[in-house]
Amino acid sequence: MAELAGAQLEHDAFLYGSDEQLVTAMVPFLREGLTRGDAAAAVTTPGNLALLRDRLGADAHVSYVEAADWYVRPAAAIAQFDAAIRELIDGGAPHLRVVGELPFGSTAGEHASWNRYEAIVNEAFKRAPLWVVCLYDTRALPEQLIEAARRTHPTLFEARRRRQSADYVEPVVLLGQIPEPGVPVAGPPRLQLRIDGDPRGW
Repeated sequence: MAELAGAQLEHDAFLYGSDEQLVTAMVPFLREGLTRGDAAAAVTTPGNLALLRDRLGADAHVSYVEAADWYVRPAAAIAQFDAAIRELIDGGAPHLRVVGELPFGSTAGEHASWNRYEAIVNEAFKRAPLWVVCLYDTRALPEQLIEAARRTHPTLFEARRRRQSADYVEPVVLLGQIPEPGVPVAGPPRLQLRIDGDPRGW
């Protein structure tokens, strides 16, 4: 993974329950990064992108990406972040700030996959010049995903301060606690076997 000497990942969860909470916290976060010369991106829902773009203004050099285009699947999202960090390093930016919001899906398997992804980010990018704040909408997400956010993020981002998550679990431990979902079976079978007679006679 892309690394930079002396760099260290910051990986926060931001639990929000209103549009105003979102923009009140994330607009200053992105503006501060731009003032410092950081690259900045927002990867979230179309509605949230519109809110952030409106408050930041057209002149703010923020990349806006729909979450469904970035977070296609966990492995692809890891590759996207790695490519983005390499690009900013090559371009001379000292750091990348990202506001991201995962499309968790509706099944237990999807939830498990993205919770494992959140844990892996802590290890995969631990020496990367990256500060990512992951958005968790408490109005829409089930309580088990809100609880998982506190376990997968070392730090909780709040409007006026950041604090360590008392529930954080190291990735090597947490990945052993979250079963890896099996590959779903879909579509007609590719191979059919016809058995004549009694198979016990083989």
